[in-house]
Amino acid sequence: MNWTKGILSGFAAVSLSLLLPTLGSLLIPTLAAIPGLKAVNEEHATGIGLVLGGFLENFSSPRFWIVAVLLFLLFLATGRLGNKVLRLLLFWLPVTLGSTLGLMIPALFAFVFLASRGR
Repeated sequence: MNWTKGILSGFAAVSLSLLLPTLGSLLIPTLAAIPGLKAVNEEHATGIGLVLGGFLENFSSPRFWIVAVLLFLLFLATGRLGNKVLRLLLFWLPVTLGSTLGLMIPALFAFVFLASRGR
């Protein structure tokens, strides 16, 4: 079970640290003073190009890796809590959400790409 928790923690940490800044920049596009949003606002990409550009930009930044390591350590520590309610709230819910989003968003991009290629 420890291997499963470790793998889920790592995947969820990478997924969440990749998705949260990108989703934040899409939900709050008017805050141009934030450094992460400045590069997105300067580009002229639209639609999926904007989202994929945000993912690639976040993936190569050192801030992404720092947040991913911190989230991994947080998930690893909370996965070993003795209290079942705290472990459910602080480990299983965020890890399940992060893993689901980490799998569903690339699947959505693949679906859109394949669906648009056929027409």
